Amino acid sequence: MALTYINYTNYTTKFDIVVEKLLVLTKKKNDETKLINTYLCDLNNFDYRYLTILNNDAMQLLIKQLCTIITPMETVLIQNFCRFLANITQNNIKLQEQTFTLSKQWIIKVFKSALPITHNNILLALKSILINNQFDNIKHVSINFLK
Repeated sequence: MALTYINYTNYTTKFDIVVEKLLVLTKKKNDETKLINTYLCDLNNFDYRYLTILNNDAMQLLIKQLCTIITPMETVLIQNFCRFLANITQNNIKLQEQTFTLSKQWIIKVFKSALPITHNNILLALKSILINNQFDNIKHVSINFLK
């Protein structure tokens, strides 16, 4: 069996480029949902075991911007963003307090209003951010989630 060689620097650079493109695209609310979705798919296709997130501030900003622009009616965007949240948090990328709070609020909001087909992805994202970030906030989330 042949060994595969992965150029970690190049892999991380490609990831950073997609993040930067998404940051520019999500800076303001626009109608580029197909392009945003394409970039989210690109991010979800990375093997996070081989990534080193160098610009944590950009990652935090991207998550906040996506929480702000993705609405409960955008089913595919919700599914892909939730996969992205799960991917990054399962790979030890810690959310800052403000990002964690906004993500949690967004998850609760979309769960209440989005189509049931999105619920598995939403719950996986919620589980991921709770387990890998501030587990002590689970009581607060569960109370708000059930309202």
